[in-house]
Amino acid sequence: MEAPRSDARSSVLRLALALPLACAVIIGALWLGQSLRTYREPAAPPAPSEEPGAQAGASPAPQPLPPMQSIDLPPDVARNAGAPVPNADGTYLVGQTADYKSLAVIRLIADRDALNLKSEVVAAVADTGFLAWMPDGKSFIARGNTVVNTASGKAQMKMNDVFRVDLAGQRTKLGEAWLVSSSLSPDARLLAAFDGDMRLVVIRTDGGGTQLVANDQGGAPSLLGWDASGAILRFDERTATIHRLPVAGAALKDLPVNGARYIGGMTRWSPDRRAAIVSATVTTSAGVCECDR
Repeated sequence: MEAPRSDARSSVLRLALALPLACAVIIGALWLGQSLRTYREPAAPPAPSEEPGAQAGASPAPQPLPPMQSIDLPPDVARNAGAPVPNADGTYLVGQTADYKSLAVIRLIADRDALNLKSEVVAAVADTGFLAWMPDGKSFIARGNTVVNTASGKAQMKMNDVFRVDLAGQRTKLGEAWLVSSSLSPDARLLAAFDGDMRLVVIRTDGGGTQLVANDQGGAPSLLGWDASGAILRFDERTATIHRLPVAGAALKDLPVNGARYIGGMTRWSPDRRAAIVSATVTTSAGVCECDR
C-alpha cells in the first residue's frame, strides 16, 4: 500500500517543479515578442501635455532640403548674354544662340535626382528679341526686326513687328509698335507700347489687333506699367505728371509728382499693384507713386 502513495507524492513533486519552469518559458516568450514588436515599430512621439505651463512635446525633426540643382546649357546657347529666362513652371527657358542672331527656346530635361539638369534647344527664332513670357508658359511675346515700308522699301527705324512665339518657334504677328518702352498687362492680354508718332497704344496678345489709348504724344515715351485697376501709367515730362490712362472707358486721372523732371526706366510694383518704386531724375527728392490716390 505504500507504493501507490509514494508514486502520488513523486507526481506532485514533479508537477511542482515543472510549473515554475513553464511560467518562466511563457514569460520569456512574451518578453521576446514585445521586444521584437518594439524594434519593428518606431515609438510614437510623446503627446503634448494638457496641463497649463507644462512643457510641450518635442517638435518633429526638420525635413532635409532637396539638393540644389544646376542647369547644363547646350553648347549652341550663348553663355555671356544674360541668364536665360524661365517660363512659369520652369520647364522651358528663352536665351540667345551662340552667334547672337536668334532666340533659343530651351527645354529642360526633368530629373529630380540629378544635380546637373540637362537641357536642349528645341527651336531657334531668328531676328527676334525676347519681351515677356505668357502666364501659361506655352508662348512668349517677342519683337522682330524694324518694319519695312513696302512703298519705299526703307526701314522705319522706330517701328518693330510684335510676335507671339510658341514653344516650337512658330511666330504669329500681333502688330507693330515702337518698343522703346513697353509693358505687358498683369493678365497678359494687352501689351502697352507706342506707335511711330509716340502715341500710346495697346496690342492684343490674342491677335485681335491694336487700339489707340492716348492720341496726345505726352513728351518722351515713358511707361511705368499697369496698376491694380488695369489702367496704364505714363509719365508726362512737360507737366511733371503721371497720367493714369484706363484702357476701357474710365476717366483719365493725373497724379502730380513734385520735383520730378523725368520718371522712367526701372519700375518695381508692389504685389497688389497699388504702389510702385520708380527711377527718377528729380530736383528735390524721389518718392513712391501711390497709384490708388
